[in-house]
Amino acid sequence: MRFGGSLVLCAALWAATASAQPEIVDPTPDDDATDWELGLEQDPVVSGLATPTGLVFVGTRKNEELLVLEKNTGRVRHFENDALGNALDQGDALDLGVDNCGERGLVAIVLHPDFDRSTPDTSDPDAPEKDWVYLSYHTDDGAGPADDGCDGGAVFRVERRTWNGATLADPVVLFSKALADGEDTQVSGAIAIARELDIGEPDFFSEMLYIAIGSLGRDGTLQNNEDVPRVLDDTSVMLRLRADDGSTPGNNPFDADEDGEEPEDRYFGYGFRDAKAMVIDPSTTFPWLSERSVDGDDEIDLFLAATNGGFGDYQGFQPSVPDNLDEDDQPNPLYPLVDLQTGIKNNATIPISTYLNPAFSFEPTDLHPTGLAFGGVEVGPQHRDDLFVGTEDGRLLRFNMNVFRLGFSLASTLADTVANVAVPDDPMTPEDESGPADEITQILIADGFGTISDLEAGVDGSLYVVDQTNGSIHRIFYDALRDLAVASIKAPKKITLSAKKPVVSKQLKLTLENRGEVAERIQSREELTNLLGLAITSPTGCATPTATVVDPKYALPPYPYLIGIAPGGRLSLQVAVEWTCASPSPAGVADFEVSLTLDMEAIGIVETDDASDNVCPRPPAPMADPPDPGCGAKQPDGTLGGPVATDLILK
Repeated sequence: MRFGGSLVLCAALWAATASAQPEIVDPTPDDDATDWELGLEQDPVVSGLATPTGLVFVGTRKNEELLVLEKNTGRVRHFENDALGNALDQGDALDLGVDNCGERGLVAIVLHPDFDRSTPDTSDPDAPEKDWVYLSYHTDDGAGPADDGCDGGAVFRVERRTWNGATLADPVVLFSKALADGEDTQVSGAIAIARELDIGEPDFFSEMLYIAIGSLGRDGTLQNNEDVPRVLDDTSVMLRLRADDGSTPGNNPFDADEDGEEPEDRYFGYGFRDAKAMVIDPSTTFPWLSERSVDGDDEIDLFLAATNGGFGDYQGFQPSVPDNLDEDDQPNPLYPLVDLQTGIKNNATIPISTYLNPAFSFEPTDLHPTGLAFGGVEVGPQHRDDLFVGTEDGRLLRFNMNVFRLGFSLASTLADTVANVAVPDDPMTPEDESGPADEITQILIADGFGTISDLEAGVDGSLYVVDQTNGSIHRIFYDALRDLAVASIKAPKKITLSAKKPVVSKQLKLTLENRGEVAERIQSREELTNLLGLAITSPTGCATPTATVVDPKYALPPYPYLIGIAPGGRLSLQVAVEWTCASPSPAGVADFEVSLTLDMEAIGIVETDDASDNVCPRPPAPMADPPDPGCGAKQPDGTLGGPVATDLILK
């Protein structure tokens, strides 16, 4: 099966805006561009939204469903594809009463890592987390009039809700914090969830909820102010709580006595001004932040346990100083800054934290990083797991991760991890013969959006961009050749039954081959089952045997269900079959024939250029590009394509 392009949500309801559309930035002839960069495209998905701030996918790749947040209205809007691929507005999944003064409002949404997209409502009492969705938002504090505008305080909440296929129900508040009158900027509210080691749990793993709260304009202990009384007021902090009930895990870095009772016991790190977005690296489970600092020097930060971001003393990249050097006088990126700890170091229960230079910083500019996402398979075979960053001025950037995934692999003038961004009419901007310096073009993928409030890797592998200014969502994808073929089917040639053993269990072996340009991923058992159109038929009238696909071990808990097939790679699957027949035919006559047809819609492919190689048996196609050897049993002329047969012998 070959396919160019991928699924697009589209309908008259979601028509593109009349204004100029964002564009993929083509690399210049001097750039070392890859084939996938030259093949990137963007499609408008939805318009007409009111200040959207985030989205998640609650459906499968075959039946895409979106939940989209609107900051100021407090609505969580639900969209779904119909059978023809048209996107239909399903109404509101939730309508919250939010306080939308300044930066307050409906901020962020994430799914539980075990969220089950295969059915609208799993309703499994033993695994309720399969329906859990998490929201962060601000609501009125109830102290003033019902509609007091920006005159009054608010309450910041993070709550868990249950998705029932149509609405978000059964709220459970996991965290709340009061905001005073005027605290309507630097609010942050970003959330993320990671599956991590938790010794206190029966299976040693549990899901951790990370919550980022901004400085709220305060200047206290957690903003590294050494001249004020020690107050831990849950500002400029990243909290780490259990995602099921909001309790404090015993292995947080500042919880020395592991009792979870002091405020700092909930802290994972602190010392940032305003985290605009947060994302978990699926390869390491480490959280990453986009931080807006003061007067530029915005940052992309990796936040490890006990990190102090340095806000109040430092912003942007800090060059090496004597206290920053290791024993070999080399820059040490994880050095303790004792002067940042004065407000809390005297508490014996809190270890000295460490300052970590930003993974990347921007010199003074109006660019401002916002949404973050790690790319899926459709944004390029070389960079599907790299970090994508949106900006306030409508640019989309791509950062290639280094081998340890603790920073970025950057070259040329970006090797110093600092971008000098051209500022029009700024006499301080360095210039050369080509004009103002603008290093950001080296990592620029797309431009022309409004403020990008969120990025999300879709279930189809594409990257989705939320344009808050224009109230729209766009899809970034690589127009790749996708070709998933059935390479072989192996079945037992003979099976002997007897009165004592009327049923015999023997396995089939199926081999799939990825002949395309991008990796293919199977993300749930339902996707795997739907992909494999396996048929075991009996020309002699035997009953169809029971067949069960055996899950690969690496797709079972505690790991997420994920099967990947790299370009040129193969996937071997076993199918357990219970063979039986009351009256098998004479030996030499096939009692069963096995065939396989791949249903590519199960992994999000709805159009094909050539479906010939996703069927087995099939004859060889020597003139195809590339030549196809065929699939099935050997025929008399020695070529493949014969029926895959199994005979039953009754003793």
